[in-house]
Amino acid sequence: MIFLVLIFYITKLTDNSEMMLYFISFLIVAHAYEVPLTTTRDQASSFSCQLRSHINSHGIAYFEGRGIGIKLLSNIKEGEVLFKIPLADTLEPVTPFPLTSVLKGISPYSMLRMRILYEKFIAPRGPFLTEFVHNFPLKYTTPLLWSDAEFDVFEKLGIYDYTRSYFIRNITADHELVLSKIKNRYDLPAEMFNYQAFLWADAVIQTRAILYPASEMMRMYGFKDLDEKYNYPVLIPGIDFINHWPRPLNSTMKTSSIVFDDKMPPGFTLIADRTLNRGNELVYEYKQLPNIDLLSMYGFTIPNNHDDSFTVSITYEICYEKILSDGSCKFQLNAVEINVNLLRNIRGNYGAWERTEVSNKNLRPFFQMLPFDGETQHDFANSLLIYRSYICQVVYGGNRWPLAEVYKASNFFKSDVEKTIFTYAVAVRKTVYKQLKAIDKEVLFALHTSLFKL
Repeated sequence: MIFLVLIFYITKLTDNSEMMLYFISFLIVAHAYEVPLTTTRDQASSFSCQLRSHINSHGIAYFEGRGIGIKLLSNIKEGEVLFKIPLADTLEPVTPFPLTSVLKGISPYSMLRMRILYEKFIAPRGPFLTEFVHNFPLKYTTPLLWSDAEFDVFEKLGIYDYTRSYFIRNITADHELVLSKIKNRYDLPAEMFNYQAFLWADAVIQTRAILYPASEMMRMYGFKDLDEKYNYPVLIPGIDFINHWPRPLNSTMKTSSIVFDDKMPPGFTLIADRTLNRGNELVYEYKQLPNIDLLSMYGFTIPNNHDDSFTVSITYEICYEKILSDGSCKFQLNAVEINVNLLRNIRGNYGAWERTEVSNKNLRPFFQMLPFDGETQHDFANSLLIYRSYICQVVYGGNRWPLAEVYKASNFFKSDVEKTIFTYAVAVRKTVYKQLKAIDKEVLFALHTSLFKL
């Protein structure tokens, strides 16, 4: 494994709930693997001659696999600059464009959406950033752009509300605000205001942008008086097509801060901290993301993702059967509900139990296995014991498909999205079958009493 250092610190657009700065390192994977799916191949996947020339002159090139990525054209020595992108060649929501004044008051995120649509539908062809936008793929695999049939498959994973409803609600409100400000005031192309176009622009940002806090935008670009309650998305040509790949578990991540070279225009510089070989793809870790997050945010999953994890919840009923002569009780245990929760997949927490009691004749404690990583899952495999009859039902919640039926259903999946979802679901179910062994009630009850005193 080989690492690169990016000379700035960034936050990848992954979590809108709070702003955190992550020091991001670049990673070269020296062996062959399947490129993560970030875009679909189509007529828009070839880039402008200007961008290709700039990238190629620095010894790297775009390539098409299952998506678009960047590979080295020649060997690179330690300390060499791979490429530098000037600030003027980045696309951000603050620099004014002809629609800025009428759109005043919308969020930076929506402003960048509209800047993208302006470059796509109105701006004359030729300038670097206009060509940059025109060569964005026409199709993306993010859930916002999935068909109803694809979402029907996704919904069976039990995360429909977590993805589509949440994002659609926010994007619809943003779209309506933009329409209220600009519609019928200018003679502009109707397709620019199409809701699908707005979703497409959002997918561009979601899959490619880097988020900066207002303070960093003011420091880097020299902007004044930015609203600090917002984070500002930036599209950086060249860097925006470097794919995600998890770092090795035993790696040491190298970090650096933003560096401005006084002899060159300010920009984003990528250098090699080790000798790199021709043909390697440049990839980096956006964040420690389990496959369910990658699927719901970007539309792809990674085989053998070591950041994958899931939560197991067990609700069961313990009834008093008999008071024994020594004053102790004999119990009857019945499993009421077992659920594998694919949403709570924050890697790094140790396995633990939470207990909630109901103090009445029939105790119905609720025990939840907190999120835990793959290594801890293995440690708990011999102690977390649930019924086999439930295992084949847990992934799909109310729409319960036995595993054999899932395999049969794969023949009916038409789109790549459906196949991706299916492959991920089966992988999860295999993990559940392998790690959660089924035994009888008495052993499960023994596990319970060894963890808690009733």
